[in-house]
Amino acid sequence: MKRRELGSIVVGVDVGGPKKGFHAVALQDGHSREPLSTHIAEEVAAWCCLHNQQCPLVRSTRDDT
Repeated sequence: MKRRELGSIVVGVDVGGPKKGFHAVALQDGHSREPLSTHIAEEVAAWCCLHNQQCPLVRSTRDDT
């Protein structure tokens, strides 16, 4: 695993399907900076860009319940 520089921001996105939507969090130095919850994929993409993230960690399941 590659170490990150202090102050760097890492973004994670949980894809919960049509019913649950997306849940995202930005972490900086191990602390949550700004959570996001939405059903709009474009909003998640724009939010990732705000944090200078081009390829966030994404978790997805097939269960839409």
